[in-house]
Amino acid sequence: MNRIFVMTFGLFFVLFSAQLFLIKAYVLTPQATRFVTERFEAPDVVNNMAPNHSGPFNQASFRMNSSQPSYLQTANYLSNSSVSQRSIAPPNWLCWPTFFFGMVVFLHGLALRNK
Repeated sequence: MNRIFVMTFGLFFVLFSAQLFLIKAYVLTPQATRFVTERFEAPDVVNNMAPNHSGPFNQASFRMNSSQPSYLQTANYLSNSSVSQRSIAPPNWLCWPTFFFGMVVFLHGLALRNK
């Protein structure tokens, strides 16, 4: 591997660990909350949140018939919906292993020869 690539990869993890240290929780947008809920929650939870959508394929930009919402109607529904925004709070200790991994990779990149 290239020396600069390895050092950049390590620096990315060091900066990511600083972000984990400074930010305590990440708040998802309503669209991202909807995406996570549809992909990772039980089907009964998803059906209760959006009773007029039977699945992700009904949200296409074209309409098969007039009963299905268009893309703009779906976007308005998602932006105006009463879906509570989900937040992701990583554990406090996660920044330290990420920092040490990034530093080891960065220092390994310094030890590599220039080619």
